[in-house]
Amino acid sequence: MLDFGASTKAMSLKVMKQLGLQTTRPYGNVCGIDLRKVKVYGLIEDVEVYLQDFPHIILIMNIVVIDVPNA
Repeated sequence: MLDFGASTKAMSLKVMKQLGLQTTRPYGNVCGIDLRKVKVYGLIEDVEVYLQDFPHIILIMNIVVIDVPNA
């Protein structure tokens, strides 16, 4: 799911590795909903996203890679 109204798009480190992506530059830490600091591994800039139902639409976004602990 993508929330294009969100101020920051986030991806877990695990998903980034599964997709074979790498961060392109460092990024400062962020806070979660509960105000706890979340470790940030970096930023992936200018990611092209194609929509399943509208493949002619290409969205360019930056994604913050965060550490999401296993539950």
